[in-house]
Amino acid sequence: MQFKNLDELIACEQAVEWHDANKININDYKFEAGVKAKLDRIKGRKKVGIYNNKVISVISDQFKPISVKEIAEISESLFGSNYTEKSYKEGIIRIHQNGIEDKRGKVMPMVVYPPNFGNMAVRVGLYHYTYICSNGLMIGSEAFSDRIIHRSNHLYLENRIKKVGNNLELILKKVDQANSIELEPGVQLAMIILGLKKNDGLIKAALSNYPSDCTLWETIQSITSIATHKTKQGYEYAVNAGEFLVNPKLEPYQVVEAASYALTKASKDKIKFEQGQELYAMASDLLSCIQ
Repeated sequence: MQFKNLDELIACEQAVEWHDANKININDYKFEAGVKAKLDRIKGRKKVGIYNNKVISVISDQFKPISVKEIAEISESLFGSNYTEKSYKEGIIRIHQNGIEDKRGKVMPMVVYPPNFGNMAVRVGLYHYTYICSNGLMIGSEAFSDRIIHRSNHLYLENRIKKVGNNLELILKKVDQANSIELEPGVQLAMIILGLKKNDGLIKAALSNYPSDCTLWETIQSITSIATHKTKQGYEYAVNAGEFLVNPKLEPYQVVEAASYALTKASKDKIKFEQGQELYAMASDLLSCIQ
C-alpha cells in the first residue's frame, strides 16, 4: 500500500476494521502478502484488521493497534506544525523544522510512520541535515531515537517522544566531537563496509569518492552521502552511520567481518581496496590474540 502523505495513511488507518479472528469467517477474506502466515504463527486469541475486504494485519488480542493519528498529534504539539514529509517505502517520514543548528547543519525531530496497522512500531528520532550536501543522518542510538510499541497510553507516548526531542543539543555535540576523532585507516574502511551493509555497488561508489581524511565525521558523511544519493532506502544506512556517531569503537568481530568481506571481493577481483592492507592486518592481529 502506497501513501502520498501522512493524512492519507491516517485515513486508511481509521478505515481499518478490527475483529476477533474467531468471530468471523476468516475464509471469506483475501489476505495481504505475508499476513496469512502470521495468522497461523500467532498463538492464542487474535484480532485481524480488515480493509477493502482484505485482511491486512493480525495481532494478538493482548495488544492494541498503535494509533498513528495520536502519535502525529502528540508530535505536532511538542515539535510544532512546520514540517516536511517524505515517502519511505510504503510509509511516511515527517521532519519537523523546529530544531537547532550550528555551522555544519541542523538537527530536527523526525517521526517515521509505517503503515503499521498493528504490525510495526513507529520510530521517533533526530535527523541531522548537513548543509554541504543535504545528507540526512538518522541517529540509531536509544539516546536519540525510540520505537513506539503496543500497549502505549497517551502519557507513555508523550513522555517517550519528548525524551527524544530533549536531546537536540546532545546531537550537535556528538557531531562536533566527530570532527576531531581520528580513525585508523582500517577502522574507517571497516565502518564504510559495514555501514553500507556489504553492498558491492554502494561500496564501489564510496571507494571512488573516498573520505578526504580519517575523521569520524568524514566517514559518517561518506556513508550517508552514498545512502542518500544512490539508494531509496537511505534511512536504513543512515541508522548505521548514526550508531557509529554514538559509538565509534568497533567490536573485534565487526573488524573481522569487514576484513573477510573485503578479502573475498579483492581475491575475486570484484572490488579493489586500496586501504585493505590496514584492515587485513587489524583482523589478523585480532584473530591471533584469540588463538
